[in-house]
Amino acid sequence: MRSLVFLIILLAGLVVYWSFKVNPPPSQPLPISPNPQEEAPLPPKSVLDDQTLMNLRKASKDTDPQVRWQAVQTLLLAEDPEAIQILLRMALRDMETDIRVQSIQELARKKNPRLLPLFAKTIKDYDERVRMATLHGLENLELQEAIPYIRAAMQDTQTSIRLEAIRILGNMEKNKGNLKSLAPPVPRSP
Repeated sequence: MRSLVFLIILLAGLVVYWSFKVNPPPSQPLPISPNPQEEAPLPPKSVLDDQTLMNLRKASKDTDPQVRWQAVQTLLLAEDPEAIQILLRMALRDMETDIRVQSIQELARKKNPRLLPLFAKTIKDYDERVRMATLHGLENLELQEAIPYIRAAMQDTQTSIRLEAIRILGNMEKNKGNLKSLAPPVPRSP
């Protein structure tokens, strides 16, 4: 008799278990908020914490040029305030020509007139590729103050630099109405 009661209880338990497994109870519907955008989590400001940023700044001085370049690219993506200073250092002093060229190209995309003193130095670099990148950076600035440096490049020892300087001056002449000046505008007298 005990065995029969135990067997009935066991079978009843298996039936209940099986019915829940095959047909689970309906889940509670999620409450719908009137404005789903309000409850959406904000993306993190940066996935890079302060320690990682410090390590990336250190990596920008690594012995491997690929590591240096990737580190500064990541710092730029993270909008690290020191990234531009690192690029300036690389443009002026990196031992690898490719890194100097890439740094100048990256800075030139910023079209910041405060880069003119940097370009005034890098236009005198010993490597033709750095001078060429600098010419393009000077052109991107669209500044009247860049013209003397471009004119000076017409005296470069490399034909390709002289030709590019002439081409850039021609473009600037064609688009002279778009050139800006660092000098404040002079008021016109009536």
